[in-house]
Amino acid sequence: MDERLARFAVDRARALGAQYAEARIQRDLESEAILRNGNPEPAVIGDALGIGIRVLVNGSLAFSATNMLTEESVRSLVEGAIKRAKSVAKFTKQKIGFSNEKSHQEKWSAPEKKNIENVGIEDLARVLKELDNSIKNGKYGVEFPNRLFFLRTMLVERVYVNSDGANLRGRVPRLQFHSYISAKHNGKTSTVTIPAGYAQLGESGGWEVLDRFDLFEYVPKTAEELADVVKAEKKPPSETVDVILGPEVSGLVSHESCGHPGEADRILGREGAQAGESYLKSNDIGYKIGSEQAFVSDDPTLPNSMGFYLYDEEGVPARKRALISGGIISSFLHNRESAHDLNTSSNASARSVRYDREPIVRMAN
Repeated sequence: MDERLARFAVDRARALGAQYAEARIQRDLESEAILRNGNPEPAVIGDALGIGIRVLVNGSLAFSATNMLTEESVRSLVEGAIKRAKSVAKFTKQKIGFSNEKSHQEKWSAPEKKNIENVGIEDLARVLKELDNSIKNGKYGVEFPNRLFFLRTMLVERVYVNSDGANLRGRVPRLQFHSYISAKHNGKTSTVTIPAGYAQLGESGGWEVLDRFDLFEYVPKTAEELADVVKAEKKPPSETVDVILGPEVSGLVSHESCGHPGEADRILGREGAQAGESYLKSNDIGYKIGSEQAFVSDDPTLPNSMGFYLYDEEGVPARKRALISGGIISSFLHNRESAHDLNTSSNASARSVRYDREPIVRMAN
């Protein structure tokens, strides 16, 4: 990835009158094997490479992207973004600003022992075939008529520069597993996902992540638990009982009821027509929302985590963010724009999944 092209985009935007400019060249590589009832499905192979830019002109912010990585194409991209920002600025009453943040120059990556690029579709397919063989029909006294497995490698590489002096190069490899399994016994059928819910097993790192997943212990054990459920005659209790939530449910609650509502762009209304708003208001820092035993944090720096990063898509260093402390709302998730609006600092929550997606406020782990 050519850092000079990103620098060219920023310099060109500044020359055309932008108060601020940034450029992010990003490559996303993906390989996924799929196995259905012991038979391979068509593999998924993706390779997306391009540049995304943002320019701030007269309080108006514009975003543009292209996969044509030539100087001529990038020049045209910048000129078009500047033109749109200027046009919108004439009609914008609420001007956009960015918080002041220290600029960094660094090369960073997620820890990786076995290079993820060396893993092919055939390697992924082999693992899934062995998993499927581990829960053949008749094992645990039930049939498994429907078995669907997914195993995916991902690699994200980014070059980021901005007009404040940031210059960053990041690399995050990931491995991800998901499956659907049905068990049938005496006409009774039950289906589960492994892991439970719409979650997936995922970690940042190289091919060594597969050993940490311990799939050949985890999947058969879950299949055996499913077999016990489908064979069970005992009904669940009808009386009031205490329930201890496992990580799947408590994680889902934290994600949907604490993570998304704490994203400051939602709180300020920007996400209203896209992904929804929030029950929180901009002055709710310090608001008591629950038990003094309630603590929820978001941390992109957790080693090997799926949402791992050390710098966000605005070049701000990642850190742990305490959202709820002792039942009290203690902070929101901010990018530089929302931090400016609420007179605080960004806590590195600007994220983007591809080069052609504008960075917005999103949680990590």
